[in-house]
Amino acid sequence: MGPYVWRVQKLFIAGVLVHDRPGEKREAHAVSTVVNLRTARKRKQRKDKENAAAENRVKFGRTKAERNVTDLEANRAERNLDGKRRTEPDPASDS
Repeated sequence: MGPYVWRVQKLFIAGVLVHDRPGEKREAHAVSTVVNLRTARKRKQRKDKENAAAENRVKFGRTKAERNVTDLEANRAERNLDGKRRTEPDPASDS
């Protein structure tokens, strides 16, 4: 095979000294976790779907009476704000 021999990558534990070449010592890097992208994508889709379901439960999971109360409160607040609105004088009517 010649002077260059393919080495198998070993799993290193952090804090252990590694000898790559004679006379060279260095600390090993932490081991990364292998992630299957397909399962990670599916896990993310499930999480997104559960979050959407939770939002829909809050948004649509109310009785008709609760929805009517919310609508009445919104209308009352809008009327209250419109009643306090100042109107600017019309410059054409000042003649």
